[in-house]
Amino acid sequence: IVLGSTEASDVATITAIVLANSFPTGGIDTGGAADESDGFMFGLRQTNTTTITCTMGTSGVTTTRTCRFHVAEFSSGVSTQEGSTVTDTDPENITITGVTLAESYVAHAGWRTRDAATVDLEWNGDGNGRLTTSTNLRWEGSQAVTATLDWNVADYTGAATQSSTASMLTTDASITATITAVTLAESVLHHGLGVLGGTASTHAERHRIRG
Repeated sequence: IVLGSTEASDVATITAIVLANSFPTGGIDTGGAADESDGFMFGLRQTNTTTITCTMGTSGVTTTRTCRFHVAEFSSGVSTQEGSTVTDTDPENITITGVTLAESYVAHAGWRTRDAATVDLEWNGDGNGRLTTSTNLRWEGSQAVTATLDWNVADYTGAATQSSTASMLTTDASITATITAVTLAESVLHHGLGVLGGTASTHAERHRIRG
């Protein structure tokens, strides 16, 4: 989905899916621009069975952005739920339909709008929502801002999920976290990056993360 510099949202038509068994995930390409704070913010929604909507911030943006997405649909064993929530506290706790915590994870959580006054706070699209109980999705920032959050939670029957956080100092090029042993051929890593403070240009560097 390609959005112009002043375009807040656009849609893509996909092959029909069953919403309750599907979830979207993705990322953005800002065209190499490093100084466009709101260009890093995006939300993905399954608007209906054949439509995906990508919404991004536009404040200070001067280049075209590309939202690259994937939609996963499961024939059985997976149930999903999604929503759009206006956040105004930090952290924000969102009540969801009960899931099996050890078999579930946050498939997507991303700000798609925020108040224009907060320039030094940027978050990667997927990495900062986590399940703290079977009915609570916790979204964490570094300060309270008014924003709209798109989110999706997936519950896999028979899966085993684990989640945590790890901090990187400004001098760290990489860090290592220990996890409970997994079968590599049957596992996936879902991750993101939160940035506390700094300028828009440093956010561009900090949003590049591999796991």
